[in-house]
Amino acid sequence: MEKKWIVLLIIISLSFNIGTVSIVSYHMMMRKRLAEEMGSPGDMRSNFMQKKLGISKEQTQQIDSIFSETQKNILPFRKQIDEKKKEMFTMVKNGKIDEGKKEKLLAEISGLQMQIERKMLDSIIETRSKMTSEQREKFDKFFNNPQPRFSEERPPVPEGGKFGGPFGRESRGGTETPFHR
Repeated sequence: MEKKWIVLLIIISLSFNIGTVSIVSYHMMMRKRLAEEMGSPGDMRSNFMQKKLGISKEQTQQIDSIFSETQKNILPFRKQIDEKKKEMFTMVKNGKIDEGKKEKLLAEISGLQMQIERKMLDSIIETRSKMTSEQREKFDKFFNNPQPRFSEERPPVPEGGKFGGPFGRESRGGTETPFHR
């Protein structure tokens, strides 16, 4: 009788292990397949622009270069913003809010954000200069109907509040702070 229980437990254990390995393998395979289909964020942007705007390979290389340079140029500003936000959070955490320092940090963050916006706008202007008039017209349609940042139309934040993945904050070189959770 005792041997039957042991055999039964072994069979149940093996079934459970096989099921677990199957599920894990399936998820790993699907993740790899999705990554192969989508490519990197840069590939997705290039493919999208080639399909929707009809840009050439040469234009794609020029635009990718503009985008890469812009990202490289704004990264220091993002890091500075993260540091300033850490300082603010430290004040909040310590319960010692220095109103003058708070206002100074907010003004510095605003200035840094303005620099990022300026660089992004310059990037868009330079990108448009690499396009034909027909391509610019199609490109401009994306800016005529921007998705509202705070509305019901915007997709919900994923469970846990993080986007992560290839588009998350960590992939941009930023640091995670309590303000980004």
